[in-house]
Amino acid sequence: LNRRHRPGRAYELIHLQWQITTDYGIFRDLQRHRIVDAMLWQDLSPRLGYIVTELITETNNQELFDETFDLSFKLYNYLKDNGHTDICQYATLLGHRMRFTFTENLREAFHMHELRTTPQGHPGYRKVVNEMQQELEKILPTIAKQMKFINKDEDPELTRMAAELAKQLKLDKMEDK
Repeated sequence: LNRRHRPGRAYELIHLQWQITTDYGIFRDLQRHRIVDAMLWQDLSPRLGYIVTELITETNNQELFDETFDLSFKLYNYLKDNGHTDICQYATLLGHRMRFTFTENLREAFHMHELRTTPQGHPGYRKVVNEMQQELEKILPTIAKQMKFINKDEDPELTRMAAELAKQLKLDKMEDK
């Protein structure tokens, strides 16, 4: 009936494992979701490249952005070449791409997919979780249809604005009482 109603415990027997490549910042956001069966990741490295967001290109800062990531790559290689194999990870930036696996049971997928696609979520991880949901719809379409509170709206500004307007409406109603 609502987002807080969850399927039965039998759904905990089915496990989903995702292999995800995204930027380090999005990984950190998803890593905060603590109810997962396993989350494993490779060492941080600039070798998978980096993600340039629309905000960077829209503000004409691509050249400065690229220079920053080039400098990070040089620092990483310098540290690694000089035997600092653990410390070199600190030279990576939040925009660097990384690969990790994420294992969750199906019952938790209801919670995580619905929670991480809400309008209040960061557009980056909303996109990743929506892609996970699309894959789930391919392999388990009957179960995926039960997930009624997935937000598939791709316009983060409108969805964020809608959430803020709904919040303000609730606050206004509380003040009227």
